[in-house]
Amino acid sequence: MATKINTPFGFWQLRQGIDVNKLEWKELNRNTAAIHLLKSNPEHVEIGELCDNPLLGNNPELVALLMAHPDCIDWKRLSDNNSLGNNSNLVTLFVAHPDLIDWKDLSWNPSLNNSPKLVELLVAHPNLIGWHELSTNELLGNIPELVTLFVTHSDCIDWKELCCNPSLGNSSKLVALLVENPNHINWEWLCWNDSIINSPELVLLLVTNPNRISWEKLSENPSLGKSSELVALLVENPDHINWEKLSENPSLGNSPKLVTLLVANPNRIDWRMLCWNPSFSNIPKLVALLMAYPDRIEWKWLCWNPSLGTNSQLVTLLVTNSNRIDYEKLSENPSLGNSFELVSLFVAHPDRINWYSFNANPSLGKSSELVALLVKNPDHINWEKLSENPSLSNNPELVKLLVTHPNRIDWKRFCWNPSLGKSSELLALLMTHPENIDWKRLSGNKSIFSYDYVAIKKRGAIFREAIAAHEYRPSNILSLVESWKENETSTM
Repeated sequence: MATKINTPFGFWQLRQGIDVNKLEWKELNRNTAAIHLLKSNPEHVEIGELCDNPLLGNNPELVALLMAHPDCIDWKRLSDNNSLGNNSNLVTLFVAHPDLIDWKDLSWNPSLNNSPKLVELLVAHPNLIGWHELSTNELLGNIPELVTLFVTHSDCIDWKELCCNPSLGNSSKLVALLVENPNHINWEWLCWNDSIINSPELVLLLVTNPNRISWEKLSENPSLGKSSELVALLVENPDHINWEKLSENPSLGNSPKLVTLLVANPNRIDWRMLCWNPSFSNIPKLVALLMAYPDRIEWKWLCWNPSLGTNSQLVTLLVTNSNRIDYEKLSENPSLGNSFELVSLFVAHPDRINWYSFNANPSLGKSSELVALLVKNPDHINWEKLSENPSLSNNPELVKLLVTHPNRIDWKRFCWNPSLGKSSELLALLMTHPENIDWKRLSGNKSIFSYDYVAIKKRGAIFREAIAAHEYRPSNILSLVESWKENETSTM
């Protein structure tokens, strides 16, 4: 019988056949899917390890258990926990024990955004704040009180970290602080910060200070193509462009002008990085550019492009130039299983395959032809890589291959495989060889838990009844009738 665990979202259950008594509780204390199993087994909770669990703050019962053992709390781990701000009791605990807090970790914690009281705690103790860590806090710009704290303690700011903070462009006050302190600006990291496109003032700051710009970082900025002003700045200064970084920029497809710029400057393109750029395969003009300059193609990097298998033109180009293929890179390409032509190429040239990479390829299980190829070449199976391949459960033949060769499995890697719990056959294989199970790794594997959909359905019925009971109270019905009367009167 499966072990059921109540959760805020429904019910988790330990998958059939797994002996809960053999699992290692230390690892379970850190497993986010096991947190509700811990609630049912409080005697196995290890408070120090639990402080590390990123879903701790979402479970009131476990928080209560933790607070019942204050001497066992690992305050450093808890201060760093991303769910800290989600639980009012944990927050109250922190407010009551400021001397035990790891202030550096708390200052970094993005869950500050979820708790006004934690923010108040920081504001009340500016001398304890880890200013370097707070400057790196990814949600800093979304918390007005902390932004104000920065403005009043500008001498404490780590300006380099602030300039590359991903929420910088979300706060007009932080932007104004930078504009007022140009000598503190780290221009290199500001040019790299992809949130600058959210702030017209920051964009203007760059446009009006072209001599301060780090053109390498601006060419690399992953949001470059989303800002017409920054694109125009680049187009106006082609000699300053870092063409290697621009060629690999993931936002090329967001800007026709950037694409036109590359097409107009084929001699400046870094063809190696363009061939590798995952976004270029979705840009017809760049694909056409590649076709027009076959002698410039960096075949190794094209074979490595993770979106290669999704573009039929590129695949055809590769197939018609089979002598240029880098089979080592193509063997590890995660889009390999998406293309029948690429798969056929492998079937026709098994002697060219890099079997180590092929066995680890996450798209292996998506293609029955690739799996058949592996089955036909048992001497080339790398059992270590195959045992940890995340696509195992996607293909019955792969599952069968492991089931019929249990003595070849790398059981440690297999116990950690994230697809393990998605296949009843793989779980059955595991349970029929208990002597080979690495219980520590298995205890940390999230896939050994699943949703109990029957229980979720029952919980949904309870919610529906509660909502119906609320909505159809006499006072609500009366309000509804009155609104109908008003609408009827107004339309007459």
